[in-house]
Amino acid sequence: MTLWTAEDYEPLPPGLYVGKLLDIESRESAKNGDEYRRWSWDVIEGPFAGRKVYANTSTNFGPQAKPRQWVENILDRKLAAGEQIGVEDLVGGKHHLMIENVQRDGRTFDNVSAVHKYQG
Repeated sequence: MTLWTAEDYEPLPPGLYVGKLLDIESRESAKNGDEYRRWSWDVIEGPFAGRKVYANTSTNFGPQAKPRQWVENILDRKLAAGEQIGVEDLVGGKHHLMIENVQRDGRTFDNVSAVHKYQG
């Protein structure tokens, strides 16, 4: 009886991609129970169109926090103090994604390291 079949996985080459934000999920770390956000995009242009890419961020949303910078880049404006942004305000848009390769547990994965408003 087969339990699993190992799938082939080849990370995307590092570089700039165009993607559509699919979702931002709240997740809990298995390691320590801390909450984090899981961002997912679909690459929509070029030879890797159709591939999904991901990034994890903390729940911190201060002025220097990565998710705050990404949201402001996506919206192409600074957020006002107290302004609330929902996933529905961000999903579906076309974005420039900087992809880098990261090493973890002896394997190489693609990771979104920066997000910017699409400048087509």
